[in-house]
Amino acid sequence: MLAPRLPVTLEAYLQEEARSPVKREYLRGRVYAMAGASALHNRVALNIAARLLEAARTKGCRVYMSDMKLRIRDEAVYYPDVMVVCQPGPPHPYYEEAPCAVVEVLSPATEAQDRREKRALYRKRGVRGAIMPRTFSPGIHGPPTVGYTRSKWSSGVT
Repeated sequence: MLAPRLPVTLEAYLQEEARSPVKREYLRGRVYAMAGASALHNRVALNIAARLLEAARTKGCRVYMSDMKLRIRDEAVYYPDVMVVCQPGPPHPYYEEAPCAVVEVLSPATEAQDRREKRALYRKRGVRGAIMPRTFSPGIHGPPTVGYTRSKWSSGVT
C-alpha cells in the first residue's frame, strides 16, 4: 500500500499500482480507490468498445477497455471505460498518454466528477472525443453525451 502521507508522487503511484490488487486513480498527489461497476455499465462499455474496435482496426488504432490507464501529464491517471489510441509507436506497458477518444460510462456516484474534472483534463490533454453516456434516468431522447467535434467541445443529448 502507498504510505498515508500526501502528496503521493506520480512515480510512487505508478510503481504501487502495478502491484495493487485494487484499481486506484491518481489526481494531483491523491489516490482514490475505484468502485466496481454494474452489469449494465459493463454492457454499455463493451458495446461501445466493440463498435469502436471495428472502425479502429481499419485505421491501425488500438482500443482498450477499463484496465488500461490513461496518464495525463503529471496531473492524473485514470482508467477510462474505453480508450482509443491512434498514435504510432510502441505504447507504454501500463498506460497510454495520447488517446484520440475516451468513453466514461456515467453512474450516479461519479457523474459530477466525470463531467467536471475528467472532461476538463481530457480536453487539456487534447483528447478529440470524450463520450459520457448515462446508464440511469436517460430521458426522452436517450443518454446525454459530452464530446468534441473538430474545433470545440459540446454538450448535448444524442
